[in-house]
Amino acid sequence: MSGGALLKRHYISVDNAVEHAGFGIAQIKYIVAAAVVFFTENQIAMSTVIFLPNIKCQWDLDRREVLILLLSGTVSGLIGSMIGGKVADKYGRRKIIVYSIFLIIFFNALALLQNSFYLYLIMRNAGHLFVPFTRPTATCLSLEVTPRRYRYLVKTFLAISTKCAAVVVTLVCSNFMDDLKWRDISFYLLLPCFVPLFIYAFLIPESPRYLFLVGSEIEGAAILEDIHRTNKGEPLIHPIKAKQDPYRGRFKDILSQEFERTTYILSIVFFIKSFVMSTLHIVMPLLLKGNYCSPSQVPTPDMELKCTGLPKHSLHSLMKGYSLGVGVIIMSMILSQMIGRKKSSVICIITGGVIATSCVLCQGKDMLAFKITMIYAFHHGALSILTLFIMEIYPTSIRATAASVFHGVTHMVSLTGPFTAVYGVLGHEQEFFAGSGALLILTALILNKIKHDSLNEPLKESVMEFYKEDSDWDIELDYDMD
Repeated sequence: MSGGALLKRHYISVDNAVEHAGFGIAQIKYIVAAAVVFFTENQIAMSTVIFLPNIKCQWDLDRREVLILLLSGTVSGLIGSMIGGKVADKYGRRKIIVYSIFLIIFFNALALLQNSFYLYLIMRNAGHLFVPFTRPTATCLSLEVTPRRYRYLVKTFLAISTKCAAVVVTLVCSNFMDDLKWRDISFYLLLPCFVPLFIYAFLIPESPRYLFLVGSEIEGAAILEDIHRTNKGEPLIHPIKAKQDPYRGRFKDILSQEFERTTYILSIVFFIKSFVMSTLHIVMPLLLKGNYCSPSQVPTPDMELKCTGLPKHSLHSLMKGYSLGVGVIIMSMILSQMIGRKKSSVICIITGGVIATSCVLCQGKDMLAFKITMIYAFHHGALSILTLFIMEIYPTSIRATAASVFHGVTHMVSLTGPFTAVYGVLGHEQEFFAGSGALLILTALILNKIKHDSLNEPLKESVMEFYKEDSDWDIELDYDMD
């Protein structure tokens, strides 16, 4: 038969295709890959903090060189944050993750082989430059293939992997520090980074949302078909259609009229939280090294650390706190799914502020170590929820850029941490904890000014009319039928 016939073809949006694919093995593969990235990279970050006394002893560093060590890592992280998300939005999630993990391994291994402190510093910071390329991008990739009602599971597993890395590092250091040098332990902690490198290089495909954004519809549709078939054992019935995204992955897009108020409020929240937590991050090993929470032993800014690491009992207290922190993060993420992202973040931040204030009355190192890890736990709980909130409110074309910008704010404020720790906190610990508690509570009040939440909303992506029903995607095509 020949002639013209009018046929109706049914299309669905990218977001609906992700929802129809459900949650199963396909998404678990993405989540596990991202969790391994968080686990391995946090091991490296934690080891630097715990080995700070050992590194100081290795090269007999003075106070100025310790500040250079701490500040330079923050500067490299800041630079990486400013360009990492934009590169991922332009060239793709998976490709950037693979290259970045390889460079992190390469430069950190070179750093551990150096006998010169400044060569060690250069190589270490070169590796740290690429850390912001991986974490926000791996989070984006995982969330972009996960149905909306399961997104909280993504950040739950990523946050848990971060805490597990802290537990592993403190466990290894407390048991093997006497038998192995800090360089040897650092090498062993670097080896697991090859696992995510292999996974992303050979097992994880690109984000289908990104592929639709850049015009690779056939490849993106094939990935969504594979996800659907993996989870449900059958292909998608309808083809997928995407519309043009008005944003182009530019920094100014996150300050457009739609996102301006939210962007400014989140920037202030990240600014204050980062100021408190970056200072605490550096002060922690210095406080636990000696009984600095006792009024009878107040250090001066010229204090010197002995050539030993943190005491074993302090490491054990840290390990217990980090282990309990896993439960705190799980409860935080479940709470975010029950009452919303904003309210649950506010609760976590206020709880952390109350615990920080209670450290004023602390008289023992072990209890101080435990409370510090609890502050970290509620900080990471709030940070995980806020990261999820950011991923949900910004569209695909600027999602990684937005995540990296807020990551950059964190690194920028962290530049003040070493100065605040060395010149302002040591000798004034009670004032620091009281002020930190007040600042965290103030942060929660500011965050509460955001007017909307993102719980259970579709991800903003290349299909801008994401609230339309599938029937609104029907179009009519002319076919010649024989």
